[in-house]
Amino acid sequence: QIFKPEKGMKMDKFLKNQPTWALKKMVFALSLHPWLNTEEENERWKSAEFILKTRGKACPSVLIRRKQNG
Repeated sequence: QIFKPEKGMKMDKFLKNQPTWALKKMVFALSLHPWLNTEEENERWKSAEFILKTRGKACPSVLIRRKQNG
């Protein structure tokens, strides 16, 4: 399955070069209190989740949402 970035999503070179463990921790931290995130942080969150999906790794924020929903 091929994942394509959403319209307007910036793929940061910095994020692409990050190790998987760092991206997972970033996604986890940004997903804890999303109402406090700025637009830039929300963009970074989406980009990091996209990169993890393309690498075939589970996104921590998805796992958190599953726990909250039941």
